[in-house]
Amino acid sequence: MRTLFLLILSCFPLLSRAQIKATTEEGRGVILNLDGTWRYAPTSTPAGISVDAGFDCSALLTEDYDEVTGRKTTRVTDAIVLSDDNTNGVVLNVFRSDASGYFIFFMFKVVDEGKTPCFDKSNRLYLLFTDGSRQEYYNGADFNCDGTFYFTVSINAAGRKLLKEFQEKQLKTIRLVGYKGESFQRDFDQYQAAYLNQAVGCMARSIEK
Repeated sequence: MRTLFLLILSCFPLLSRAQIKATTEEGRGVILNLDGTWRYAPTSTPAGISVDAGFDCSALLTEDYDEVTGRKTTRVTDAIVLSDDNTNGVVLNVFRSDASGYFIFFMFKVVDEGKTPCFDKSNRLYLLFTDGSRQEYYNGADFNCDGTFYFTVSINAAGRKLLKEFQEKQLKTIRLVGYKGESFQRDFDQYQAAYLNQAVGCMARSIEK
């Protein structure tokens, strides 16, 4: 399991793909990437999107191929950054690897006051959706002090039910509890929640192809 975990970390482009949302003088929203590139933000944010069979997922997912290992990783193109100051906060990436089979990984990286907290497998993540429903997950990562927390959802009957919630419900708040009992809580805005709706649906479809 540790070998798989290290492989997953090696193909997880977190902070290099973090983003900042800004507004031009003309009032148009833009997404600023930390590598200096930018793009216009979507002009509308439909709520509760469930990706149907006709949806084009090419803009939401990126495939990375490791020539040395021969493994392919499918990930959400843009990580979701939950931060008030672009320094402290939580970065969420969603991905799957050939090495992980029929599992989708939801991986979080936490930075608090410039430091990365510790997590072990007894620590939990709490999810609150806008309709008041909740989900709860234990950490799947080994003990670490680099702020890494992840959980997986399998494409089986139980997993499909959970993924359906991720596609159809708006995520409102997440709270991670660290090794020392400290809490790290962040809210999703409407754009981030809708983006996650679409991305999870596309990721599920990529497995079923």
